Amino acid sequence: MKSSVETVSPVERKIHVEIEPERVLAELDQAYRTLGRQVKIEGFRPGKVPRRILERRYKAQVEADVAQALVERTYREVITDQKLAVVAPPRVEQAELKVGEPMHYDARVEIRPVIEPKDYAGMPVKRGKHEVAPAQVDEEIEKLRKNFAQTVPVTDRDVAQKGDLAVIDFEALIEGQPFTGNKGENTQVEVAEGEFVRGEVAQAEGMKVGSEKTVDYAFPADFRIAEAAGKQAKLTIKLKELKKKELPALDDELAKDANLGQTVAEMRQKIEEALKANAKAEKERETRTALLQELIRRNPFECPSAMIERGVDMMIQGGIDRMARQGIDVRQLGMDFDNLRGEMRPKAEEEVRGSLLLEAVADKEKIEPTEADFQKRLEELAKENEVPVERVKEIFRRADQREGLMMRLREEQTVAFLESKAQIEES
Repeated sequence: MKSSVETVSPVERKIHVEIEPERVLAELDQAYRTLGRQVKIEGFRPGKVPRRILERRYKAQVEADVAQALVERTYREVITDQKLAVVAPPRVEQAELKVGEPMHYDARVEIRPVIEPKDYAGMPVKRGKHEVAPAQVDEEIEKLRKNFAQTVPVTDRDVAQKGDLAVIDFEALIEGQPFTGNKGENTQVEVAEGEFVRGEVAQAEGMKVGSEKTVDYAFPADFRIAEAAGKQAKLTIKLKELKKKELPALDDELAKDANLGQTVAEMRQKIEEALKANAKAEKERETRTALLQELIRRNPFECPSAMIERGVDMMIQGGIDRMARQGIDVRQLGMDFDNLRGEMRPKAEEEVRGSLLLEAVADKEKIEPTEADFQKRLEELAKENEVPVERVKEIFRRADQREGLMMRLREEQTVAFLESKAQIEES
């Protein structure tokens, strides 16, 4: 086999391959022998079908299969010999097999860029302080109380007030005509500013139980019922009952019900720890983003399009998986995936460029996580997920899982190195 590699760009190579006729004939002979053992043709015993009969029936398919097999095999030989770090399958051109002649083909491949990172010390980083104040803990406790609130009837009055839960019958008409879903009975809404279609009816404030009221209402332009979307309607509301949310007392029982300890003090501590962990994670995300954007700005390079498209694929699949976990069938959403890919591509490109640059910095600075770092992270994962550390270790005994975690550790350590060299301004 003869081969040569042509540089098309810093991230693209064109491979020229010539395969000798003898190798082509040997592959064809083997293909026909295999086919002869597999096919059944009337009048011939298995394995005894003459080659001329096989060629008459299967020549085009056999030659196409052999050509493809030769391309795949020789392509791998070339990229191994030439040590090409390819990032996507090849785009093969001119792969045609002619018996008795050399087989030629060209293949274009994208490769990982060779990056020599520079100017990564002293990069400016602006970020928030992300501190947790006592008032934030109080706010979370109030949210918790609302989550555990009970709905009880209003018994001391019959006039709706802001914040009440109102049980209503309603009817909406557009130009005097009904439409799909225009009526409802015993529907519970909140007396609050907002959208009626989201269960918020500010106009019910001041209404007396048993009374009716007709108001003008404009349906949102993105309303799920097409015949009403963006239309003006007359909305008639009949108030049938008033309820309110009764918040639980801020006591030890609330802490126990929320599984946040046995006392209010323990609950406050757990909530504060969670807020601090979230603030720390947000600070790290903000820092990483700022460092990568500046690193990319200082180190321009050509990026393989295949890596960017793979990044887009991963982002879309991640979104689909998250929706699936929430019980949402993405097929029912009518999403324009071509448009979505276009929207996600800049972010995907930023992530790919950033990851490649972090690898380059790690290589240059010889940053490598140790076995101790790996074991410490396993213990952290076990604690975070409240599972025995042995169970986590069992998962990460798999080579692919271990490699993935070591890569994440290496990236984290590289970001930490860049942060230690950065000029940080907090506000």
